[in-house]
Amino acid sequence: MTMPTTTEWASTTDPAGAATWLRGKRRVIITTHSKPDGDAVGSSVALARALNLAAGGGGAGFSGVASRAEVWYHGPPPPWLGAVVGDVATRQIRTEQDMTDADEVDAVVVVDTGAWSQLSPVEPWLRARHDDCLVIDHHLR
Repeated sequence: MTMPTTTEWASTTDPAGAATWLRGKRRVIITTHSKPDGDAVGSSVALARALNLAAGGGGAGFSGVASRAEVWYHGPPPPWLGAVVGDVATRQIRTEQDMTDADEVDAVVVVDTGAWSQLSPVEPWLRARHDDCLVIDHHLR
């Protein structure tokens, strides 16, 4: 995930390109900005369900046991998070210890933000995997 050094932002792919890139990925971590709001939670859960379904599992994963896609949240969760997330595999990131088993990740998708300042709890982990990251964001800077 390379963040531009200017204020100019441009897409480097389109939805079909993103889908093609994700198609072959076996373990995908989806994350979003700290203190997730409705569009952050909705987009992350929808993407996790779609990836799990596309791989032949259920929305929550494969027979509810394993997931192709897992969503990571950091910062205080909203009180309604569990009701929206349902059975999708999620993880609350509080410390680096919460990311210790995530070395075998094929792809990372950041949704609803493109700002490092909103990703500080996972920034070092993301920077180490920048070639395996995709950012999907609807905000203009």
